[in-house]
Amino acid sequence: MYCESCGKQVEKSETTCASCGAKVTKLGEAIARERQMQPQIQPSSKASSKGIVFVVLGWLFFIISLLILPVLFGAIVFMMGLAVYQQRNQMHGVVLMALAVMVIILGFL
Repeated sequence: MYCESCGKQVEKSETTCASCGAKVTKLGEAIARERQMQPQIQPSSKASSKGIVFVVLGWLFFIISLLILPVLFGAIVFMMGLAVYQQRNQMHGVVLMALAVMVIILGFL
């Protein structure tokens, strides 16, 4: 049998889980099997903050590129957009890269 709360294996003769102390029932076995079949996705704080620096720098350099040296800062925005595309959010990265290309083209004009 398995514990309903934590999913650890429990002997059939036991009525409480030795791991978490929860009451064990036969229903717990079915629930635990279902949990084991589903992929475990646990968001971590490290994963959610991954690439945030590239997002902030990308938008900061985009604003700077509108004011001064659009070709230079546009290239930097494109690199930040590529980093965002690879590490954080593909759509956000594509938007940054597209804006960078537009700024670079305007800079050449």
